[in-house]
Amino acid sequence: MRKCVRLALITLLAFLEASATDPPWRTWKSGRMLALEVENRLYRNAAHQLCLKMGLRNLSNLAIGLDPDFGLTINQWCNSPHATRQVIDERRLAYKPLTPDDCRDLESRFRRGLLTTIDPGQVHFCWVRFNGPADTVDMGKARENHLILSLDGQIRCSNGETCESVGRRDEEFGDADLSFSRPFMWSRVP
Repeated sequence: MRKCVRLALITLLAFLEASATDPPWRTWKSGRMLALEVENRLYRNAAHQLCLKMGLRNLSNLAIGLDPDFGLTINQWCNSPHATRQVIDERRLAYKPLTPDDCRDLESRFRRGLLTTIDPGQVHFCWVRFNGPADTVDMGKARENHLILSLDGQIRCSNGETCESVGRRDEEFGDADLSFSRPFMWSRVP
């Protein structure tokens, strides 16, 4: 019994030591008004789907509004011995640049209070899910040291005077990837 307790304690301490070196959040993409941040933790929802917790941070000194018609998705994932993918072979969502008409519409919807608002310096949290089961991603069963997730999509925002789109652009490939190193921290979506 003591050996089991001792082994469990050693395993827990090794996990805490390894996970304590990683920052709890990292910036995936950033613009002038908005930063898209990812928590360094993997989640499972009630349907056992892989999820990421994202923080949408207002970097400006004015309130901004988020366009609900655009979002992010986990396009693909893989286990890898490397922190970056060697081959990129999936279809991606086409990046849609903001046109002058898009900006006018977004600014108008912000002024009318139709967008989710984030105050200056504040963060709006959301979940990005993959349509596959998290159990197949369970890194306790994998031999590779990294889980690589390919994020896709964009978030559009406005402060009523200007607007921007933050996300993966068509010419970006490896820059859209997030690498999680072992040991992996898993939690349930609350």
